[in-house]
Amino acid sequence: MLAEAPGYADYQRQTSRVLPVVVLHPEDQDVVRVRAAGDELVALHGWFRAELAALRSGAAVEFTDDLRGNCLAFCVGLERHHMGEDYAVFSFLGQRFPELGPALEQLRAEHVKVARLRGELSVLAAQEDPAPADFDRLDAELTAHLDREEALLVPLLNALPDVPWPKVG
Repeated sequence: MLAEAPGYADYQRQTSRVLPVVVLHPEDQDVVRVRAAGDELVALHGWFRAELAALRSGAAVEFTDDLRGNCLAFCVGLERHHMGEDYAVFSFLGQRFPELGPALEQLRAEHVKVARLRGELSVLAAQEDPAPADFDRLDAELTAHLDREEALLVPLLNALPDVPWPKVG
């Protein structure tokens, strides 16, 4: 460090305290991109949580056509999200970390359960006066799944040294 910036040595000689020096290096953009995959999962799950909250609050007030549309968008989005996890992310992680097999199978099984919950949500959306307690129960189950998924996947995705899918662009 001193060879690159000799001024630090001069300044250090003039003081009795030790000067902390941090050397920054540019990050590999592929690593940054992969790290963002875990963060992106959290952001996407945040959208699902916000939609669930909107559905719950809407059910407590009045169930409008807009809210029914939001319910449909939520259900379709969640289905596509889980398809991507099941077929791309979990397959990649299972190959990279075979010891995760049982945990990934548990998440796949939860996706089957979540599909049933999505069906229940669609039924609620079709009702004229759905019970807010039903939305609360579905919210609790779906949120618990998202929490478990993040606890397992985010640290793995953010620590991967390479990109688990082809680069775009």
